[in-house]
Amino acid sequence: METPTIKRVKSKDGHYVWEVTYNCQTKSHHQSWQAMVFYHQAMECYRNDVGNLKALLHASDSNIHD
Repeated sequence: METPTIKRVKSKDGHYVWEVTYNCQTKSHHQSWQAMVFYHQAMECYRNDVGNLKALLHASDSNIHD
């Protein structure tokens, strides 16, 4: 599992946007505060997932056992 990232990039129309990537998904935000909120939420999820990796590996998944 990769750590969430945040970066400022120039969009196709020449404006700058913030891109937050987590769990193979990238979300673009025009306002920095929106990007920071999403980034901090992603970091919290990442810390919970990485900190509890053993439980995740041993958790039953109803989709697998059906």
